[in-house]
Amino acid sequence: MCKPEELFKELFEELWKLYPVKKGKGQVSAAAKQRLLKVGHDEMVRAIGRYKAELAKDSEWMRPQNGSTFFNSGYLDYPDADYVPQLEK
Repeated sequence: MCKPEELFKELFEELWKLYPVKKGKGQVSAAAKQRLLKVGHDEMVRAIGRYKAELAKDSEWMRPQNGSTFFNSGYLDYPDADYVPQLEK
């Protein structure tokens, strides 16, 4: 059986591969990685997908956050319970 630390590191590595800007990986704290585990794999995959979809809609002015910013706290608007789709312009 995996230790909790191994589980959250493994989840983080998998999610990092999905994120569009690979900057600041070393700046994502262990506590932030543990919070991702509480959100869960499937929900975080959906959150990243939602974020990427919003970036694509507003690509003229919206630039992606560095990975460190997203995984430390930037994802908080995108999990299932907190997500509010942007209104069409």
